Amino acid sequence: MKYSSSLVVFVIVSLVFIFACEGIANVAQWQRGLAIHAWTEEKRNALLFPQFFDNASEVLLWPEDQVAKDRKILEHHALSSFSPQGLTDAFADSPDGIIRSSGWYGDNWIGHQGYAAFNAESESNVSFEGYVPEFIPNNHIVVQLNDEVVFAGNLTGGASISFAGPVRKGINVINVTCEKEVIPSKLGINPDLRPLAFRLSIHRT
Repeated sequence: MKYSSSLVVFVIVSLVFIFACEGIANVAQWQRGLAIHAWTEEKRNALLFPQFFDNASEVLLWPEDQVAKDRKILEHHALSSFSPQGLTDAFADSPDGIIRSSGWYGDNWIGHQGYAAFNAESESNVSFEGYVPEFIPNNHIVVQLNDEVVFAGNLTGGASISFAGPVRKGINVINVTCEKEVIPSKLGINPDLRPLAFRLSIHRT
């Protein structure tokens, strides 16, 4: 009888231990699930709405060329990667109908990287005028229009360039990447505290 009582106690303790471990595991899995959901949601938004991220490719952990391919797949199936519904009101509020963000300032100066977006009623062309300041001896500039490179090259300080690119109907996104940026105030050039690399104006037809 004493042996049976010990066995019952052992079984009860074992069951409590098993259920406790299971409960701890479930709580850990639930917390892990929340973290995974947040992680995947950030990746999803970076792919669907890249204009809201400083560098979508870094958030996605994918190379730029893979990001471009994935967005084209979304567009092919009429799944916009540039969230036109969310940008409609912002375009209306913008003085020139162009939204600049992530280091692309309202006076057309750009830092290391900048994004801009605008809406077009029909297919046409857009022209660009760029300028590299004298205080940057040389800089490598890449300009993409809807994931297609419309300009890429090394520019010396003080150089000005002009180029154009095709515009599609709907939302168009411009991405500019510069190899170098400089804060003018640190060089004693002027009091501007912003990191600057390139000045690019957009002329819509």
